[in-house]
Amino acid sequence: MENKKIRIVDIARLAEVSPGTVDRVIHNRGRVAPDKKERIEKIIQQLGYKPNIAARMLAMGRTYVIAVIAPSFVGESYWGMVSEGCIRAAEELGQGSIKVEFVRFDQYNRKSFDSATTNVDWSQYDGVVIATLFEEQVRQLSEQLNTINKPYVYIDSQVEGANDLAYFGVNAYDSGYIAGKMLCREISADEPIVITHIRFRRNEISTQMRKRESGFLKYLADVGWNHTVEYIEHDPDNEPSTIARLKDIAQKSSGNIGIIVLNSRAYELADFIEKSIDERLRKQIIIVGFEAIRPNIDAMNRGLVHLLISQRPELQGYNAVKALSNLFMFGNRPNKTNYTPIDILIPENIEYYTD
Repeated sequence: MENKKIRIVDIARLAEVSPGTVDRVIHNRGRVAPDKKERIEKIIQQLGYKPNIAARMLAMGRTYVIAVIAPSFVGESYWGMVSEGCIRAAEELGQGSIKVEFVRFDQYNRKSFDSATTNVDWSQYDGVVIATLFEEQVRQLSEQLNTINKPYVYIDSQVEGANDLAYFGVNAYDSGYIAGKMLCREISADEPIVITHIRFRRNEISTQMRKRESGFLKYLADVGWNHTVEYIEHDPDNEPSTIARLKDIAQKSSGNIGIIVLNSRAYELADFIEKSIDERLRKQIIIVGFEAIRPNIDAMNRGLVHLLISQRPELQGYNAVKALSNLFMFGNRPNKTNYTPIDILIPENIEYYTD
């Protein structure tokens, strides 16, 4: 029997129960005798039946609207992938039962977050997904949502002690720790390590970047790394400053220079090095970055980025919207913390990963 022709009444007839009993099992609603529940579930599995949730919601005349507070983006980017995941989750339900509306802000400007969220009427939304770049601002918004009992989900990084429904994303501290371990395998203990903040000042980095940096430094401390950690704030509009810093750091080492870029823009540093740094110094630089976005992959394929750590941004957005949808439709609460895998990518496996 094809799934599109299977009806609840068909399952009820085969299981010798009422259609209402089948409906309670499918939607995990109400009490059903264990033997009947087992019989119904077995038939559902045998038939490959999948309930048409969207049709059910459409019949009820109910559309749930989820606000996604996330940075604006251009081209193929980390936040573009997060947004795609949110949209895909809503589309899978189909027929308008779940609607996603984006509230955009500038990821390099904390005031932009306030401007984007201050005058929003949150009561018009059934739930909220929040990208937690700016912890202080996110806490303030979360308190506002708490007062109106509005469920919200965090993505990108955790905010400790909050009343969020769930978190979907990587353990940022652990990803930084792993990055330290990987980078230290590429350089000797007496060679310099550089933490590079691209388009951010060190004291203004995002919540996730701060946790990555903490994990990275913890690994260096655990292994007793000998060399001083250097810092570069790379501003694409002030490239001479970066050139001067790299040359100064290179004079302290006759070997390689290990560089970690804490956000998803390793490609920007790679492009800059390719066009602005002489070949001798360029060959000394080992770059570890984050996220398998296309510009980073291209930089890796050109031999400019040596290792990427990915946290599957599309999956974060997808799972966040799904979690709220399951809460609205079935009353199912997700686990509080839901970590995505930490993927280690090198030139030899990067194309398999993206495929």
